[in-house]
Amino acid sequence: DYSYPIIEWHPTGKLLTFITEDKGQVLLHTYNLKQKSLATKPIFQIEKVLSYDFLQSGRQFVFSGIAEGQSDLFLYNVLGNTQKNLTKDIYDDLDPVISDDGNKIYFVSNRLNDSLNMEHEYDAYNQEKDIFVYDLLNDDAPIAEITNTGDRDEIAPLLVGNRILYS
Repeated sequence: DYSYPIIEWHPTGKLLTFITEDKGQVLLHTYNLKQKSLATKPIFQIEKVLSYDFLQSGRQFVFSGIAEGQSDLFLYNVLGNTQKNLTKDIYDDLDPVISDDGNKIYFVSNRLNDSLNMEHEYDAYNQEKDIFVYDLLNDDAPIAEITNTGDRDEIAPLLVGNRILYS
């Protein structure tokens, strides 16, 4: 599987983290640069991690992962080795990026509406991907659409200051 490893720096800059898969088990590895040590722990109930980004505290990260055959966003607690599903629906939710204040998640999705709490329509022909934002402080807030560009896909969001860039 050439999609692994997935690599991210911990916000402290002292730890290099990477995710791999071994015999169907998804593993989080943390390499301590100062101590030159490697710690590994499993990420449970996930079939695959596609990408991830740390909150500034370094105690949590948001990842796009596949569970039960669909890709959703999850909030992972590093110390507790637990995760919370944030967007359990039929849409593909990819490439999460956390705002500097840790309050918002910007991500790519093919969703047709901005709500997690309504019936979803699936259109096999409309797979356009746009940028959306999820408010971590308010679970009841709707997901807000940032871009809506017709027949174009936005991918790889990147936060630079308070601006979001994408390709």
